[in-house]
Parts: sequence; structure tokens; C-alpha cells
Amino acid sequence: MKTAKKLCVVFLTLSITLSFISCATGRPRNIDEELIAALKKEKKTVHLKIEDGKELYTIDPLTKKSANGCPMALIKGWKGPEKIMEKEVEVCE
Repeated sequence: MKTAKKLCVVFLTLSITLSFISCATGRPRNIDEELIAALKKEKKTVHLKIEDGKELYTIDPLTKKSANGCPMALIKGWKGPEKIMEKEVEVCE
């Protein structure tokens, strides 16, 4: 009986510790949303460096509009010298 109680205490302690760790690290960044918000504010090309400069993302306004009538922008991302993403996004108000 004492062994079961000790195991419950250990599992409870681990659960609490892991929940604190997950709260401290926060949720993952949404790079697209950050870049779109910065583009709306700056009205020009924006560069975003993360992980101590290991990753670089840019968003460039495009001259075309989406099917919804929103301005379009091009997001590009690099990890070191390697391009890891390139996509067009809507920049709606």
C-alpha cells in the first residue's frame, strides 16, 4: 500500500512539473501572423530573425490582390543558407 502511495506522489509531482514547463515555454510562434501584423504596421518589407539569427523570415508586399480583394504578400524563410519556405498570403484588414 505504501508503494502505491509513493508512486502516486511521484506521478503527481511529475505531472505538475511538466505542466509548469509547458506553460513556461509558451505556445509555438505563428510566424505568418507576426509578419502580417508587422507588414500592416510598416507598409513595407519586414525582416524577422529568430533563434539568435539562425532563422530569417521576410514578408514583401505584392501588387496583386486575392480573390477576396485583399492585398497579397510573399513570405520567405531561411534556416542558415537553406530556404525553408516561400508562400503567398493575404493581408486583409
